[in-house]
This record gives sequence, structure tokens and C-alpha cells, in this order.
Amino acid sequence: MAGHTVYSGTYTGRGSEGIYRFEIEDDGRAGAPALAAKIANPTFIEMSPCGRFLYAVSEEREGSISAFSVEPDGGLKLMQSLPTFGANPCHIALSPDMKFIVVANYSGGDVMIRGISPDGTLSADPVMLRHDGRGPNPKRQEKAHPHGATFSPDGKFLR
Repeated sequence: MAGHTVYSGTYTGRGSEGIYRFEIEDDGRAGAPALAAKIANPTFIEMSPCGRFLYAVSEEREGSISAFSVEPDGGLKLMQSLPTFGANPCHIALSPDMKFIVVANYSGGDVMIRGISPDGTLSADPVMLRHDGRGPNPKRQEKAHPHGATFSPDGKFLR
């Protein structure tokens, strides 16, 4: 039986260039990683349930989200890259029906929601949800720092 293709996001720099692809054989052996897509700091990636699309955030001061199509050979083809309108995006979640994607902007203190088209591309106009407030440690909790956002199993709520 054939192995499984695995994708890994990375912090770029020091030799890393983006998203890597490698194979894990049924016996657990991993093949050598190969660069699948050159992208800055793709620290969180999410594969669509159908396996045709992969989404990645670029954890940068001016964050972005990229949509890739997964090619038959396992390569990634960039379809689009759009701003997250927040700093340091760190998490992505897909709605159960694959109609929406949510991104948590850690340093921005907000989350962004975009629609997903049947072809895997993302809508141009996002919805932004801003979190206000601060934590008890003023040195590092001067504002909200969302680490993630997910959809409820039925897709009706964001948590």
C-alpha cells in the first residue's frame, strides 16, 4: 500500500522556505522533505476535507492567508494570497460545510472570516471580529491575543 503525503508549515529563515511535503510510508518511515510552496512563515496550515485545497497563514506583522490547489503530484499551486487585516495570524479553521474560513490574528486582537467558493478561492470582503479588553499581566496582556477560533460541529457558531 502507498504511503501518505504530509504537509508541514514552518517559520522561514535559517534555511527554511515555506511549506514542505514529504511521504510517510505505512511502516512509519518518513521520506525527505521537499519544498511544496515558497511562502513566508506559514506557521499554520489547513487541508480541505476533500484534499483538493490547502490554506496557510503567513505569520507576519501584516499577515496574509494563501489558498493553494493540491496538484495530482502533491505539489501546491498558489491560487491567491489575501491580507488578514491583522498582525501575526496564527490559526485557521474551516467551517464543516467548507463555506467559510476563520483566521485568528494573535497580535491584531481579532479574528477574520472569509467565504470560500466551490473552487477553493476566498472571498475578497472579510468580516472582522475585534476583541477588546486586557489580561491581569499588563506587560504581555495589554490587549486580546486570540490563539485560535473554531466552528461548532454544526457550523452555526464560532468559538
